[in-house]
Amino acid sequence: MIPTLENNSCALAGAPSPADLVLLFERFMAYWRGTVVHLTGLEEATFGPDPIECAVEWGGRAKGRLALKFDPSFYPWLVDQQDFRRINLSTEDELLKEITALYGLYFLRFFAIQDLMENGPLTPRRLSVGAAALPEPDRRVWVRVEKSPVEIKLWWGAG
Repeated sequence: MIPTLENNSCALAGAPSPADLVLLFERFMAYWRGTVVHLTGLEEATFGPDPIECAVEWGGRAKGRLALKFDPSFYPWLVDQQDFRRINLSTEDELLKEITALYGLYFLRFFAIQDLMENGPLTPRRLSVGAAALPEPDRRVWVRVEKSPVEIKLWWGAG
């Protein structure tokens, strides 16, 4: 059985669906912003200059990697009427890494909780433009968060 949000299974048979990634990201963003967040699925996205991409990896039985690519317009929207300095997140880089790490934990909570217990904290890293190319992800989806495109990539069983 493939784990989904509907069956809340932790089975390791296959990667969660793109729809699951989108639904979970929508729930996560609503939690993070403290308000309803509107996501629109996209066939593909065009990003502005200098997008930021961050990733987390985990081991365990369901090894994996999760990456989020943010349009430059995402950060201003995220901090609009929000003050993250109280939790020591004052730069764009710090905040987007934190979003990636927490979404990664949120993801593991739903789809591979046994790995969450084995791995502890996830350390996000910013992916460099022009770095060695990663293999094609098992799942890739694009969403528009309010007015900003975000790409979600998942490598399931990757180490």
